[in-house]
Amino acid sequence: MLDWIEQGGIILMLIAVASLVAMAVVMERFSTYRSIDRHNNRFIKKFYDLLQVKQLKAAEDLCKEIDSPISRIALAGLEASDRSKDDIRETLLHAGAKEIPVIEARIGILSTIAYISPLMGLLGTVLGLIHSFQDFHMALEKQQMGPAIMAEGIWKALITTVAGLTVGIISYILHSILFTKKEHLILDLEGSSHELLVIFTEDDLD
Repeated sequence: MLDWIEQGGIILMLIAVASLVAMAVVMERFSTYRSIDRHNNRFIKKFYDLLQVKQLKAAEDLCKEIDSPISRIALAGLEASDRSKDDIRETLLHAGAKEIPVIEARIGILSTIAYISPLMGLLGTVLGLIHSFQDFHMALEKQQMGPAIMAEGIWKALITTVAGLTVGIISYILHSILFTKKEHLILDLEGSSHELLVIFTEDDLD
């Protein structure tokens, strides 16, 4: 593996860095989405139960204790619960809109890596072929031509293509998985926001 990195040069090192960044993004997003899922599944019912018995302070503390998009939306709704229904609706919509970028964060990085990694691999291959033909030309001038000269140069050049395609394909697949998960989370958040709207506008919290 170290020999491949040495042969691939700076382009292969850049692809390796891109793969590490992609791995970090994937791990962070999966962890975040799992946390959002877990909190969303249990938060609404517990929050609603507290409102049912008029425990507004406990409901507010619950929102502050659980750091998730739905808890922040609920807190915004709770703070606006003494206003008109239209104001509450606007508050919840505004709070929900602020949470969408939180869910979508860093997904674009993975998409970019999936796109540019094969291009970096292609660039490395072109540069490697240029170097290979330079060696070929020098060998001709010195009358030291042999098949090994071209074969070695092309092998070095193709390493970056393989690496770039591998990172690009894996990043694209993971991006697709995370994108689908992100869309489901947004739909769940919209559904939970609607539940909160019903809670705040149909129940007397005074």
